[in-house]
Amino acid sequence: MGVLYEDDAIVVLDKRAGLPAVPIRGSDTPSAWSLLSAALGLKRQRAFVVHRIDRFTSGILLFAKTERDRDALVRQFLAHSPIREYLAVVRGRLNAKEATLVHHLRREGMFQELSRESDRAAERAELRYSVERPLMGATLVRVRLITGLQNQIRVQFSGVGHPVVGDRKYRSAASSGRYFRSPTTGWPSGASRGWRCTRRISNSCIRDREKRSRSTASCRWIVSR
Repeated sequence: MGVLYEDDAIVVLDKRAGLPAVPIRGSDTPSAWSLLSAALGLKRQRAFVVHRIDRFTSGILLFAKTERDRDALVRQFLAHSPIREYLAVVRGRLNAKEATLVHHLRREGMFQELSRESDRAAERAELRYSVERPLMGATLVRVRLITGLQNQIRVQFSGVGHPVVGDRKYRSAASSGRYFRSPTTGWPSGASRGWRCTRRISNSCIRDREKRSRSTASCRWIVSR
Protein backbone atom coordinates (compact mmCIF):
# COMPACT_ATOMS: atom_id res chain seq x y z
CA MET A 1 0.00 0.00 0.00
CA GLY A 2 1.69 3.16 -1.19
CA VAL A 3 1.05 6.84 -0.55
CA LEU A 4 0.35 8.62 -3.84
CA TYR A 5 -0.25 12.06 -2.37
CA GLU A 6 -0.33 13.72 1.05
CA ASP A 7 -0.73 17.23 2.43
CA ASP A 8 -2.02 18.77 5.64
CA ALA A 9 -5.63 17.79 4.88
CA ILE A 10 -5.71 14.57 2.83
CA VAL A 11 -3.87 11.32 2.12
CA VAL A 12 -4.30 9.38 -1.13
CA LEU A 13 -3.42 5.67 -0.97
CA ASP A 14 -2.96 3.02 -3.65
CA LYS A 15 -4.79 0.05 -2.10
CA ARG A 16 -3.84 -3.44 -3.15
CA ALA A 17 -6.44 -6.10 -3.97
CA GLY A 18 -7.39 -8.19 -0.94
CA LEU A 19 -6.85 -5.43 1.61
CA PRO A 20 -10.11 -4.18 3.16
CA ALA A 21 -10.63 -0.44 2.92
CA VAL A 22 -11.97 -0.29 6.48
CA PRO A 23 -11.96 -2.78 9.38
CA ILE A 24 -14.19 -5.84 9.07
CA ARG A 25 -16.51 -6.28 12.03
CA GLY A 26 -15.42 -9.20 14.22
CA SER A 27 -12.09 -9.60 12.43
CA ASP A 28 -8.56 -8.47 13.25
CA THR A 29 -7.59 -8.38 9.55
CA PRO A 30 -5.59 -5.20 8.81
CA SER A 31 -7.29 -2.58 6.67
CA ALA A 32 -6.13 0.44 4.71
CA TRP A 33 -7.64 2.66 7.41
CA SER A 34 -5.96 0.83 10.30
CA LEU A 35 -2.55 0.80 8.62
CA LEU A 36 -2.79 4.49 7.75
CA SER A 37 -4.05 5.37 11.24
CA ALA A 38 -1.05 3.65 12.78
CA ALA A 39 1.33 5.55 10.52
CA LEU A 40 -0.33 8.93 11.08
CA GLY A 41 -0.52 8.30 14.80
CA LEU A 42 3.26 8.55 14.95
CA LYS A 43 2.85 12.16 13.75
CA ARG A 44 -0.11 12.79 16.06
CA GLN A 45 -2.49 12.90 13.12
CA ARG A 46 -5.70 10.98 12.38
CA ALA A 47 -7.30 9.31 9.36
CA PHE A 48 -10.97 9.86 8.53
CA VAL A 49 -12.81 7.67 6.02
CA VAL A 50 -14.20 9.54 3.00
CA HIS A 51 -15.32 6.63 0.80
CA ARG A 52 -14.64 2.92 0.22
CA ILE A 53 -13.75 0.52 -2.58
CA ASP A 54 -14.28 -3.23 -2.61
CA ARG A 55 -11.84 -5.43 -0.71
CA PHE A 56 -10.76 -7.44 -3.77
CA THR A 57 -10.38 -4.36 -5.94
CA SER A 58 -7.13 -2.45 -6.24
CA GLY A 59 -7.15 1.30 -6.58
CA ILE A 60 -7.09 4.67 -4.90
CA LEU A 61 -8.52 5.50 -1.50
CA LEU A 62 -8.90 9.05 -0.26
CA PHE A 63 -8.68 9.80 3.47
CA ALA A 64 -9.00 13.10 5.30
CA LYS A 65 -6.88 14.17 8.26
CA THR A 66 -9.50 16.32 9.96
CA GLU A 67 -13.24 16.05 10.49
CA ARG A 68 -13.78 19.34 8.69
CA ASP A 69 -11.99 18.15 5.53
CA ARG A 70 -13.73 14.77 5.78
CA ASP A 71 -17.15 16.42 5.85
CA ALA A 72 -16.30 18.66 2.88
CA LEU A 73 -15.14 15.69 0.79
CA VAL A 74 -18.06 13.47 1.78
CA ARG A 75 -20.47 16.17 0.60
CA GLN A 76 -18.81 16.03 -2.81
CA PHE A 77 -19.16 12.26 -3.02
CA LEU A 78 -22.80 12.46 -1.95
CA ALA A 79 -23.39 15.01 -4.70
CA HIS A 80 -21.56 12.72 -7.20
CA SER A 81 -19.30 15.61 -8.18
CA PRO A 82 -15.93 13.75 -8.15
CA ILE A 83 -15.05 12.09 -11.44
CA ARG A 84 -14.52 8.39 -10.76
CA GLU A 85 -13.14 6.25 -13.56
CA TYR A 86 -12.28 2.56 -13.52
CA LEU A 87 -10.80 -0.07 -15.81
CA ALA A 88 -12.48 -3.47 -15.67
CA VAL A 89 -12.45 -6.70 -17.65
CA VAL A 90 -15.93 -8.08 -18.36
CA ARG A 91 -16.91 -11.34 -19.98
CA GLY A 92 -17.91 -11.51 -23.62
CA ARG A 93 -17.98 -8.84 -26.32
CA LEU A 94 -20.06 -5.70 -25.84
CA ASN A 95 -22.13 -4.69 -28.86
CA ALA A 96 -21.92 -0.95 -28.20
CA LYS A 97 -18.54 0.76 -28.12
CA GLU A 98 -19.98 3.35 -25.72
CA ALA A 99 -23.16 3.22 -23.67
CA THR A 100 -24.91 4.26 -20.47
CA LEU A 101 -26.29 1.62 -18.11
CA VAL A 102 -29.16 2.51 -15.78
CA HIS A 103 -30.60 0.09 -13.24
CA HIS A 104 -32.42 0.26 -9.93
CA LEU A 105 -30.78 -1.68 -7.11
CA ARG A 106 -32.25 -2.88 -3.84
CA ARG A 107 -29.80 -3.76 -1.09
CA GLU A 108 -30.43 -7.09 0.61
CA GLY A 109 -27.90 -7.64 3.39
CA MET A 110 -24.46 -7.61 1.75
CA PHE A 111 -25.88 -7.97 -1.76
CA GLN A 112 -27.33 -5.59 -4.31
CA GLU A 113 -30.27 -6.97 -6.29
CA LEU A 114 -31.73 -5.67 -9.54
CA SER A 115 -35.14 -4.16 -8.99
CA ARG A 116 -37.66 -1.84 -10.68
CA GLU A 117 -37.96 1.91 -10.83
CA SER A 118 -41.27 1.65 -8.96
CA ASP A 119 -39.55 -0.05 -6.00
CA ARG A 120 -39.39 2.61 -3.28
CA ALA A 121 -36.57 0.74 -1.53
CA ALA A 122 -34.41 0.69 -4.68
CA GLU A 123 -31.79 3.28 -5.61
CA ARG A 124 -30.97 4.46 -9.12
CA ALA A 125 -27.60 3.25 -10.43
CA GLU A 126 -26.03 4.83 -13.51
CA LEU A 127 -22.67 4.39 -15.20
CA ARG A 128 -21.12 5.11 -18.58
CA TYR A 129 -18.62 2.88 -20.29
CA SER A 130 -16.43 2.81 -23.36
CA VAL A 131 -14.63 -0.18 -24.83
CA GLU A 132 -10.85 0.09 -24.52
CA ARG A 133 -10.06 -3.10 -26.42
CA PRO A 134 -11.43 -6.61 -27.02
CA LEU A 135 -9.75 -9.59 -25.34
CA MET A 136 -10.15 -13.31 -25.84
CA GLY A 137 -13.64 -14.05 -24.54
CA ALA A 138 -13.73 -10.73 -22.70
CA THR A 139 -13.58 -6.95 -23.08
CA LEU A 140 -11.52 -4.28 -21.35
CA VAL A 141 -13.80 -1.33 -20.55
CA ARG A 142 -13.33 2.11 -19.06
CA VAL A 143 -16.16 2.90 -16.66
CA ARG A 144 -17.25 6.25 -15.27
CA LEU A 145 -19.60 6.15 -12.30
CA ILE A 146 -22.43 8.66 -12.32
CA THR A 147 -23.80 7.32 -9.04
CA GLY A 148 -21.77 5.39 -6.49
CA LEU A 149 -23.63 2.43 -4.98
CA GLN A 150 -22.01 -0.57 -3.33
CA ASN A 151 -20.78 -3.13 -5.91
CA GLN A 152 -22.43 -1.05 -8.63
CA ILE A 153 -20.12 -1.89 -11.52
CA ARG A 154 -20.25 -5.61 -10.81
CA VAL A 155 -24.03 -5.68 -10.44
CA GLN A 156 -24.78 -3.62 -13.54
CA PHE A 157 -22.50 -5.49 -15.91
CA SER A 158 -23.77 -8.80 -14.56
CA GLY A 159 -27.28 -7.50 -15.15
CA VAL A 160 -26.60 -7.04 -18.87
CA GLY A 161 -24.98 -10.46 -19.22
CA HIS A 162 -21.33 -9.37 -19.02
CA PRO A 163 -20.16 -10.04 -15.44
CA VAL A 164 -16.79 -8.76 -14.31
CA VAL A 165 -14.14 -11.43 -14.80
CA GLY A 166 -13.28 -13.14 -11.52
CA ASP A 167 -16.32 -11.80 -9.65
CA ARG A 168 -17.69 -14.60 -7.49
CA LYS A 169 -20.44 -12.56 -5.90
CA TYR A 170 -22.53 -11.49 -8.87
CA ARG A 171 -21.35 -13.76 -11.68
CA SER A 172 -23.84 -15.95 -13.50
CA ALA A 173 -23.57 -19.74 -13.31
CA ALA A 174 -22.30 -19.89 -16.89
CA SER A 175 -19.53 -17.34 -16.42
CA SER A 176 -17.04 -19.17 -14.22
CA GLY A 177 -14.59 -20.28 -16.91
CA ARG A 178 -11.08 -19.10 -17.67
CA TYR A 179 -10.04 -18.60 -21.27
CA PHE A 180 -6.56 -19.15 -22.71
CA ARG A 181 -4.82 -20.50 -25.82
CA SER A 182 -3.44 -24.02 -25.85
CA PRO A 183 0.38 -23.93 -26.10
CA THR A 184 0.28 -26.86 -28.53
CA THR A 185 -2.72 -26.15 -30.78
CA GLY A 186 -3.20 -22.42 -30.34
CA TRP A 187 -6.95 -22.97 -30.00
CA PRO A 188 -8.95 -21.36 -27.18
CA SER A 189 -9.35 -23.59 -24.14
CA GLY A 190 -11.13 -23.26 -20.83
CA ALA A 191 -10.74 -24.00 -17.15
CA SER A 192 -13.15 -24.11 -14.26
CA ARG A 193 -12.14 -21.12 -12.18
CA GLY A 194 -12.33 -17.43 -13.03
CA TRP A 195 -9.76 -14.70 -13.49
CA ARG A 196 -9.50 -12.04 -10.91
CA CYS A 197 -10.48 -8.72 -12.39
CA THR A 198 -7.79 -6.07 -12.42
CA ARG A 199 -8.66 -2.44 -11.93
CA ARG A 200 -6.60 0.68 -11.65
CA ILE A 201 -7.79 4.07 -10.69
CA SER A 202 -5.62 7.12 -10.48
CA ASN A 203 -6.15 10.48 -8.95
CA SER A 204 -6.13 14.03 -10.18
CA CYS A 205 -6.54 16.18 -7.13
CA ILE A 206 -7.22 19.83 -7.90
CA ARG A 207 -6.17 21.95 -4.99
CA ASP A 208 -8.13 25.17 -4.71
CA ARG A 209 -5.59 26.73 -2.43
CA GLU A 210 -2.50 26.20 -4.59
CA LYS A 211 -4.23 25.84 -7.99
CA ARG A 212 -2.11 22.82 -8.83
CA SER A 213 -3.06 19.39 -10.14
CA ARG A 214 -1.65 15.92 -9.65
CA SER A 215 -2.35 12.83 -11.72
CA THR A 216 -1.00 9.28 -11.65
CA ALA A 217 -1.79 6.34 -13.98
CA SER A 218 -4.69 5.89 -16.35
CA CYS A 219 -7.91 6.70 -14.49
CA ARG A 220 -8.73 9.54 -12.16
CA TRP A 221 -10.82 11.34 -9.65
CA ILE A 222 -11.15 15.06 -9.77
CA VAL A 223 -11.81 16.29 -6.26
CA SER A 224 -11.82 19.90 -5.09
CA ARG A 225 -11.74 21.17 -1.53
